[in-house]
Amino acid sequence: MIKATIIRSSRKLFPCLLENPNNHPSVIEATPMGQLLKDGEIVVGDQVMVHLEGDVWTIKERLPRHNFAFRHLSREKRTQIFAANVDLMALVVSGELPVYKQGLLDRYLLRSNQWNIPTLLLWNKMDKYHLDSQDLNIHNLNIHSEVERVQTLLENTYEISAKDFGYQPRFLDQGIEDFKKKIKNKTVIFLGQSGVGKSCLINHLASEQGVELNLKSQEMGVVGKGMHTTTWSELIDLKHFKLIDSPGIRSLALQDLSQDDLIHLMPDLEEIGRHCKFSNCHHLMGSKGCQFFEKPEMKNNSHLHSRLDSFQRIKEEISKDARDKE
Repeated sequence: MIKATIIRSSRKLFPCLLENPNNHPSVIEATPMGQLLKDGEIVVGDQVMVHLEGDVWTIKERLPRHNFAFRHLSREKRTQIFAANVDLMALVVSGELPVYKQGLLDRYLLRSNQWNIPTLLLWNKMDKYHLDSQDLNIHNLNIHSEVERVQTLLENTYEISAKDFGYQPRFLDQGIEDFKKKIKNKTVIFLGQSGVGKSCLINHLASEQGVELNLKSQEMGVVGKGMHTTTWSELIDLKHFKLIDSPGIRSLALQDLSQDDLIHLMPDLEEIGRHCKFSNCHHLMGSKGCQFFEKPEMKNNSHLHSRLDSFQRIKEEISKDARDKE
């Protein structure tokens, strides 16, 4: 048998990249055996063992995953795994349009922690970003403050322009060349709000390796929101690294979480919350013995309380969804 990696999801025939093709093509199509035919049992990024009999390739076994990424499909009331064995998440946000949203970033970070995927934060469109005398731009965004807010939750942060790979960072220490070194020989999934420039970035990275992907980039609409253009997940071997491009989403539904799960998926808050006087502390203003409000260094920490605000909003969303189901 030969080890292979699933490069595109399917129902019956799965395209696979052979690890050591020898006299075989590097990409083959294989049919899963038995229980592996079940929906969701094999996804992009899965490592499998394949066997050739005659001219038919068969997937005999799926090897254990070290992580997987999924989304919750609320209408279908199920969780859909869309990628497995991901080394890094490249989370793309914008220094211009669409407007950066703290709450959306916090949701991505929550999921990356749940998926057990280290995260790289890429600030794109930084050639259009400018600070005024109050250290804010037109969207009230201070990049230094935002990086400081979440830096303990990230592997690295980069300042880039996907349309100009010659752009040099003006505000952060690392740029596109540092990012390319970080992802070398890794499997990377690119996520981010529609319109932040994921497709443009991926197209540039691919073209440097002699591959023309031509992923469609969506122009911004009149209200500054990108349309959903990517509708599939696929793993592409670019020699320098492997990328997984995934369906674009504007928000991340979290209805599959319980309120008890939430604090454990926000490790910066969990570390402080475990020192609260009561184990069932709600971490609200007025909560007796709450470390977030009784210790001066915590009470006056604006970054920490912006994260706590996200926690409370998500917690209320989960609670409301549970009430609606009753």
